[in-house]
Amino acid sequence: MCTPFHGPRQPICCARHLLCVAAEAPQLTVMALTPLPWPDADDIVRVLLIDDDEADARTTCELLDGPGGPCHYRTEVVGSLATAREVLGRGHFDIILLDLTLPDAPGMEGLTNLLDEVNDIPVITLAEDDDLLVADACVREGAQDCLVKDEMTRRSLERAIRSSIERLRKQAMLKALSLTDELTGLYNRRGFMLLGDQQLRLAQRAGRGLTVASIDLDGLKTINDTFGHAEGDIAIVQTADILRTSFRSADILARFGGDEFVALAIDTEPSGEQVILDRLRARVHEYNLVHGRGYRLSFSIGVAQFDPQQWASLEQLLALADRKLYSQKHASRAERAKVLSFPAPWARVATVASGPFLFDC
Repeated sequence: MCTPFHGPRQPICCARHLLCVAAEAPQLTVMALTPLPWPDADDIVRVLLIDDDEADARTTCELLDGPGGPCHYRTEVVGSLATAREVLGRGHFDIILLDLTLPDAPGMEGLTNLLDEVNDIPVITLAEDDDLLVADACVREGAQDCLVKDEMTRRSLERAIRSSIERLRKQAMLKALSLTDELTGLYNRRGFMLLGDQQLRLAQRAGRGLTVASIDLDGLKTINDTFGHAEGDIAIVQTADILRTSFRSADILARFGGDEFVALAIDTEPSGEQVILDRLRARVHEYNLVHGRGYRLSFSIGVAQFDPQQWASLEQLLALADRKLYSQKHASRAERAKVLSFPAPWARVATVASGPFLFDC
């Protein structure tokens, strides 16, 4: 067993934090591209060692606990991938050391399943033999490195851990820059499709539902033409803020461009569609009551449900949500045409006062 570290030292910065920061304020990520100092005397490196061989696990722990560089390791040992999932659900680790001969996930199966669930923690695989084909396969699959157990030393293990954490951290920084929308800080199309596909696979495996919402900011062209593009940008940013307060932090929000937004709500029931619509209506109504900018925000929304019993791709769910969105738009335009075909003085005044929109979402 590894000796737990006791002391006031602080854990190191992780890639997950960098991705969250980038999603909320991408301009901070540009500043963060300057290399961060690591490690120093106050660092704890939290290690999850997944190895069912007690002798091998003890040897690895002794290497980490022995005298060497400036790092201090807090290691937790588990003997199966199933137990690792439980431990990962309770806390975060900075590095995972994964044996390739686990009883419940041997070989590349263990690595593939693990990376499907924790792609924000670097993984180093531990192999029994010095097989270059295995090492190459691990790296191609997403591992940061592959070490041979019998050849590991304190120095080689620490070097691999340090470089793996730094590499993933820089990858996370660069990925965050390429996955976020510059104006709103939400994900862009690439980020949404990447993270959405991952959540879809997890939902299918766990038997959980998902909700995909396609959301259009109504009348953006009218805002731009009437008040200027700077005001249009403000409306776009305010829409992103309303979406943040309407969805949970675990949900995935994105701006596809222009007035198009999408959301993926995780772990939802079939009734989740109405909950989302009601919450959005309330948030938009609150915003329009408080902010008087000469126009009112209004959304058109289409929602599609993912049933884990009936597979559908993310592209198919988005297409279904889009069809529902445009059906709502056509119905609204027809209603508007019906209202305007019988103009009355009070109706004209109401139209001007409320801006270019007929209704709040």
